[in-house]
Amino acid sequence: MARLKVVDGRGFVVLKDLDFTDGTIEFDIFPTNRDFAAFFFRFQDTAETETFYLRTNWAVNHPYAMESVQYTPIVKGVMYWDALPQYQTFSDYTLSKPSHVKMIVSGRQMKVWVNHPERPTLEVPRLEGDVTHGTLAFQGEQMITNLVVKPGQTNGLSVADHAAEIERFGGSALLDYVLYNDSQPSPELMRRYASDQEFLVEIRPAEFKAVHYKAIGRPLIADEEVKVSPSDRLAHHRSLIRHDAKAVAVEIVELIRNQ
Repeated sequence: MARLKVVDGRGFVVLKDLDFTDGTIEFDIFPTNRDFAAFFFRFQDTAETETFYLRTNWAVNHPYAMESVQYTPIVKGVMYWDALPQYQTFSDYTLSKPSHVKMIVSGRQMKVWVNHPERPTLEVPRLEGDVTHGTLAFQGEQMITNLVVKPGQTNGLSVADHAAEIERFGGSALLDYVLYNDSQPSPELMRRYASDQEFLVEIRPAEFKAVHYKAIGRPLIADEEVKVSPSDRLAHHRSLIRHDAKAVAVEIVELIRNQ
């Protein structure tokens, strides 16, 4: 998308022919009024959607206010912004230049970065809406450029985030152990993956302090690089990294023995 301009803040600008469930959304936003600029995802209609918005009046008049960005669901036409104060926070964007927004949505989780790629601006451990998929929409006078949607791409989530998704689909706290790889592939392989915007799952040891299962990190990557035939037209889309099956088996056997 080259540029999208919302000139009437009362209505919605809705993207056609898109059904977004999980993945990464990025765009540059330039609000043009001092009220708000809203972005909707998994948008079914104005009564059922998830919402992330910039409260631009707070950003301008109160640069350190904790209410400058917020997430809220809209369920059966009701926006629950005042019932979920834990999902609002500070962000140091301005109205004098565009801000870059990156969102990663996976199941019931969402993380949002506004201008600062080194740390999330807002983390939502549980999206509260009733929708699981839908299109994207905008409301509020604003200029949108460089909109990129990457369905299914959830880079930026950690080991603990992925474990939480497994338990969400399982319907209970079913994990006793989480065995994860804590070694890195060669710099060349990492560069090849990065060229396709694919990155390692993040390991955040501090997150394991709050979980009920035991997290175990071990070097589990096979030493040999996966070889592909030059005639394989799908080679570019195949994984070039494999787990070391023997190392994984040894760790599993050790866990069983120690129970």
